[in-house]
Amino acid sequence: MDKQKILIVEDDLEAGEILERYLKQEGFEIQLAPTGEQGLKLAASFSPNLMILDLNLPGISGFEVLKKLENAKFPIVIVTARQDDTDKVVGLELGADDYLTKPFNPRVLLAQIRALLRRIKAAAHEKKAPSILAAGELILNLSEQTLKIGEASTSLTVTEYSLLKHFMQHQGEVLSREQILDQIWGSDFLGELRVVDLHIRNLRKRFSALSPGKEYIQSIRGIGYKFEP
Repeated sequence: MDKQKILIVEDDLEAGEILERYLKQEGFEIQLAPTGEQGLKLAASFSPNLMILDLNLPGISGFEVLKKLENAKFPIVIVTARQDDTDKVVGLELGADDYLTKPFNPRVLLAQIRALLRRIKAAAHEKKAPSILAAGELILNLSEQTLKIGEASTSLTVTEYSLLKHFMQHQGEVLSREQILDQIWGSDFLGELRVVDLHIRNLRKRFSALSPGKEYIQSIRGIGYKFEP
């Protein structure tokens, strides 16, 4: 069985090499790029299954890399040294699937990687049998991973797709953040609970862009969320 390939775009050589050794021990094939420019070249030639992207890069920033990889077929995990949500939210809006705040535990990253690759595998299986999931005026294309409301449509990231699909399959149910995290990220996920909030915030922006004024996902104070089409 071929090894799954991970591209690390990180200008801190020592940090990048430490991460490279760790992930190689976990059975992945790794390429390391110290700049955004080299990261983009390797994204084309190396054909990674997943990218780990530092935002603060010399030359082309991580944000610019995300913009250029808008239609990438692989998930992207961004890493940032900032503690507030600004970089994370912007990164998710530009197409990243997950994030980590530096410094981070490599085991947390490994759990995120495995969760994303599981989602990719599940999505690939669904593409073999094209179908749609509908709830009210929302139509989720399972084979193309696109959302359509009325005549407007948009592509979704791997995580957005998995999250929306789960909500649509449980419409009207109140789901706690812990339940969502367990179902989408997996029981072995060691990251932050608020990753759920950030992805839901991003989904709401997509809803608003397609159908202004509508969010579809309601916040249930002290509990979690409910999807109402």
